Amino acid sequence: MLYPNIEFERIKNRLTRKALAEKLGVSVRTYSRWLEQGAIPAGALVKLAKITAQSIDYLLKGTP
Repeated sequence: MLYPNIEFERIKNRLTRKALAEKLGVSVRTYSRWLEQGAIPAGALVKLAKITAQSIDYLLKGTP
């Protein structure tokens, strides 16, 4: 997984992959592919940052 902080924040916010994917307007498969392949669109990153109340920089880097 390329972005462990995204999954950490998803779990911390008590969201299932399905629930987060729905909030982002994508399928669970698309969400999972983003985490595995790293091609997350900029608009989705902005939404992720708002949903998790974290910076895009934090979501894309480091470990939780």
